[in-house]
Amino acid sequence: MGLDKTKPASIDKHILRNGNIKLVIAIDKKQKKVIINSLEKMNINKGFIYPEIDKVAFYIKETLYGDNET
Repeated sequence: MGLDKTKPASIDKHILRNGNIKLVIAIDKKQKKVIINSLEKMNINKGFIYPEIDKVAFYIKETLYGDNET
């Protein structure tokens, strides 16, 4: 399965619903690293999402010396 940029992503099958109220998006715990690595390849990471200098510094440190949070 690859990234198809020609159509929007569909996540409806991962949304748990109670009537018309969306409750939670369920993502398989085993897929966390796969998702993080896929986002990283697109340069979407903690430093990108949180551009404050302390967050970027933490991201660089985490990348160089190991990932202790995930």
